[in-house]
Amino acid sequence: MLSEAEARRKGRRNGDVATPRETASEHPGAKHRSRPDLHTALDLDTEPQLPVELAGLRHLLTPDVLRHAQMRARTMGVGGDEVLLHAGLISPEA
Repeated sequence: MLSEAEARRKGRRNGDVATPRETASEHPGAKHRSRPDLHTALDLDTEPQLPVELAGLRHLLTPDVLRHAQMRARTMGVGGDEVLLHAGLISPEA
């Protein structure tokens, strides 16, 4: 049994005992912590944030090509537009 001070520190009322199966939301003395669902946490419904030099090319190239160019650019330490230029996917005028 916890002392009254320990019980308060752990967010429990005197005499309350948490079982291993209790979750924070089920325990009366616990603070409620909401968890985002996996879909929201991964932000699956939105396009990833593209750098400015690639964002303007959304109307020309698929999202997969733009993401690949972004990753390659990070690896090489250059701009995403330079990756696309070198690959021949865009012209300097694009």
